Amino acid sequence: MKIKNILLWTSFYSYFVLYIFISLVLAYTVSSFYVLPSIPSIIFVLSPFLFLAFIAWIVYKFIGIDDRKDGKRKLLGFVKIGIAPLLILFIILGINEKNSRFDVERWAKHEDKRVLMVDHLLEEHQLVGKKRSEVVELLGKGEAPEGSTHNEVRYYLGASIDSFIPIDVETLVISFDENDKVIKHEVHKS
Repeated sequence: MKIKNILLWTSFYSYFVLYIFISLVLAYTVSSFYVLPSIPSIIFVLSPFLFLAFIAWIVYKFIGIDDRKDGKRKLLGFVKIGIAPLLILFIILGINEKNSRFDVERWAKHEDKRVLMVDHLLEEHQLVGKKRSEVVELLGKGEAPEGSTHNEVRYYLGASIDSFIPIDVETLVISFDENDKVIKHEVHKS
């Protein structure tokens, strides 16, 4: 009986240390790759905590009757501590969601963060068909790409977030027709 309790507690403590390490790795991954809240990302973030709670339940169910009250208090303490990394991960997801929303002021002030907003911009603001003046009002003046005609404008987006080491630079290139209406837009990496 005593050996069983020692094994159960050792397993729980070992997984708790592993859980803290997994949470640190998840926090780094979620913040570095700007993971947005979605069902898969929430399941991914919740899984280690749910496994921690499951192991705590197993330990509680199988420890000796004499140790249950003290064991329950210990387990609940560890599970409460385990909630902190989970909350931090959800806060990071929320910050990523906020930073991914297109905002005219942030677009103008933080050129290096535009890469986070471009997807939301293209989803929420139908650029094709807009007049050049509407695009300038929304995004600012922009730059003419080297060697291009008057019919293109480029916006610096910042370092690409698609790779582990962000060495590529992304730009949004918008093409206009002869009537100064947007005919297409593309995100380029260079």
